Amino acid sequence: MTHTKTCTTPAKARFATTTAAARTAATYVHNLTPYLCACGWYHLTSKAIVPATSLPVTEQVAALGDVEFAVLVVQDVRATVTPVQAGALRDVANVERWIRALTHLQSLVEAQFEERAEDRSPEAEAWRKGAAAFRDALLSRLGEATAAAAELRLAEAAEAAAHAKAGRSLAELRQRAELDAVRRLVQAYGAQFNALLIEEYQVLELAVPPRLRRRQARDAAVTTALTPALW
Repeated sequence: MTHTKTCTTPAKARFATTTAAARTAATYVHNLTPYLCACGWYHLTSKAIVPATSLPVTEQVAALGDVEFAVLVVQDVRATVTPVQAGALRDVANVERWIRALTHLQSLVEAQFEERAEDRSPEAEAWRKGAAAFRDALLSRLGEATAAAAELRLAEAAEAAAHAKAGRSLAELRQRAELDAVRRLVQAYGAQFNALLIEEYQVLELAVPPRLRRRQARDAAVTTALTPALW
């Protein structure tokens, strides 16, 4: 196959044949379907095919659905993405979402280890070997993502210091630090936070806000899609 045209969605994984694309969809998630791009490669999508876009790759990645974004993160853990895709995940626009996806994937992997802890069959031992390699790569990516986010926070801290010189009080800066810390916890442990918050609403007999239900549904969709085979 000759690939001469510039891909209009380079954020997406590329496949030489529709069979290869369909095999990946069957392995990772069942609601993605292959389509032939103008560039000559096959991509996967969970939505109806839309007209070609010329958005930068970073914005394309930011616009991916939660399941597609999670699949891209899994592929990055496996080092099967392009350098452009890898750079888009590490961009300021996507790094916090990248951390959230990696943390969620880590919880899925650890849950599978716990479920199979007592299984000592040859099949389970072979599974553990592959799963351990995937987990090591995942933790490496999580460390990289956390370091990238820390650099961004240092830049934000420098900005906050500049604002302080312009007249912001120490109390305001402390409040900003506390709010940012809470925001980071929620982003990193979104699924757990959502579950705890929903429980507190129910204890107080309050209606659970739609935004929490949507976040819960998002995490459940990613879990359901990726749990069968992460490696």
